[in-house]
Amino acid sequence: MEFGPRIAALRRQAGLSQEALAEKVGVSRQAIGKWESGASLPGVENLQVLAKALNVSCDELITGRSPQPPQPDGLEAVKELLAEKQRREKRRSLWRMCGAGALTVCLVCAGAYGAGRIAELRSQVNGLSQQIAQIQGDMNHSIGNIRSEIQESLEQQTSIVADWNFSYGDYDHKTKTVEVFARATPKTWVEGQTAQFVFLLDNETLAVDGQWKDGSFSAQTLLPMADMVSMSVRFSAEGVTQTQQLLEPSPLRETFTLQMQLYALGPGAYWSTGQTAVTYHQEAGQAELMMVLPMQDDRPLNWPVEGQLKLILVADDGQRLELDRQPVTLCGPKEPGEGPDYTLLLDLPDKEYSVNLKEAFGISLDSVNQWPESVYELEYTDALGEVHTVSSLY
Repeated sequence: MEFGPRIAALRRQAGLSQEALAEKVGVSRQAIGKWESGASLPGVENLQVLAKALNVSCDELITGRSPQPPQPDGLEAVKELLAEKQRREKRRSLWRMCGAGALTVCLVCAGAYGAGRIAELRSQVNGLSQQIAQIQGDMNHSIGNIRSEIQESLEQQTSIVADWNFSYGDYDHKTKTVEVFARATPKTWVEGQTAQFVFLLDNETLAVDGQWKDGSFSAQTLLPMADMVSMSVRFSAEGVTQTQQLLEPSPLRETFTLQMQLYALGPGAYWSTGQTAVTYHQEAGQAELMMVLPMQDDRPLNWPVEGQLKLILVADDGQRLELDRQPVTLCGPKEPGEGPDYTLLLDLPDKEYSVNLKEAFGISLDSVNQWPESVYELEYTDALGEVHTVSSLY
């Protein structure tokens, strides 16, 4: 997982909105959005505060790896082995005074014990090798971060922009456009200077003139929905035009799209066997539909409107048999909640379904281990009129 999506995932895991995380770190909501989209990176001081706000270490935030438990001290193991070797030599001197048969037995036992200690030492050496590899990896990562900071510093020195900002507004379902706001402050401004913001949407380019106000050029426009978006700015003055990319290619559609996960929480189910068929019993309960909201606070573009919950039996070979479907209302409240996810509950009735396994799947009644599994599937229509299917997770 890349650094930006990792910040977004840890934020959702911590139950924080972009505004709440920005308040904890002491930056703007736009800064959090830039970090999560990959448009910019937090500085060293912000990185430490960000890691603390997300309840992780800086190393785990940067690398995505959880802290490793300390490895045993290999030096102590070597010392213990040497001391044990000295004790073994003393015992061997005593054993030489015994009969040849007793000496043979003792040597065999000592050899087996020594082999075990050697194997243990090898394990300790392997552990030390892993520690060294981990240290080398951390050093390489630190060197990479230093190089990135140097590169960023050089870019800032050659940059024609002193400051810039990019943010989203509302999504219009009718026109399928997204309102965006852009701002750029030139490092050097001269009388008569103009600016133009250039947006690249998949393979489509859109140029918008910037308006000079309060020491910056700004623009407000509508962008057609696309998978990816990037932005650059062109400054023109005295016959010279300079261009600099500001926003690296970032996901646009994903920013306004929610993710759906269906969980069967409350309902229970069991089988009973008849003479020629089996009966599947679905107990009354609720299925939970969890929606992971995108970065935007407004209603996502694929907000569910209506749907059908289907109960399906799936055999090991992939054969499917739909037992039932019932309509469900998915519109929910007028606006989603403020948390990182939102949940809808679907009521499931108390029902029984008789299934002839031989006719439906070619399975005999006595092959209990081959009976099909029950799966709930939600087929829903979103606000755009598109149909989606979500399978249940357990």
